Amino acid sequence: MGRYLPGGDLEYIGRNDFQVKIRGYRIELGEIENGLLSYEGIRQSVVLAKDNSSG
Repeated sequence: MGRYLPGGDLEYIGRNDFQVKIRGYRIELGEIENGLLSYEGIRQSVVLAKDNSSG
């Protein structure tokens, strides 16, 4: 996602999706949510990425 600044430059704001990088692997959080929903008895799921500043 980005936006144009008044001077005409393009400013990069960040991603607008649910993909995170964990130990060098790109992970789509929605795929994990859907995987959880495939189990009997699970009707809703939410997956959050927790920022670990130590690495």
